[in-house]
Amino acid sequence: GTYDMLPYDGPFWPVDTVKGVILDRETQQDFTVTPYLQLTNFKATLNGTNLTLECNVKAPIITGLPNLYEVKGFLSLTTFCGNSNYININEYNNLRKNINKTWAAEVGTADNKNYSLGPFPVKSGYTYYVRIGANVNALSRRYNYTEIVKVVVP
Repeated sequence: GTYDMLPYDGPFWPVDTVKGVILDRETQQDFTVTPYLQLTNFKATLNGTNLTLECNVKAPIITGLPNLYEVKGFLSLTTFCGNSNYININEYNNLRKNINKTWAAEVGTADNKNYSLGPFPVKSGYTYYVRIGANVNALSRRYNYTEIVKVVVP
């Protein structure tokens, strides 16, 4: 069949519809998207059994950007770490930064801001996989993420 396609409801700026895509078992359609946010310079710092996460949040496009909604740390005991797989306890969730402000109100005229989250209490003898996610107040509030870092607590 022939279809019109577009990536929808991701953590990126909307893109134009690609029209007339003929689908068969060999079809591949790539999309180039611009993320709402870019998270860089991620650091996970362990001090005893306290973990602090830090990164810079940047908006590649500021004009028209939905409100910056939150910046949140994700900790997991598996290599899969993000909004669909993390240690979901209030002790960790309460350390997120609830923002829900325009970029200008939160950051001003700069194109990025540093965020530090924590300290997260962690247990000796455990290995954690950690990252930070940030989102804007768009349809599903999907996250843009840092890379995942492995943290071994002695």
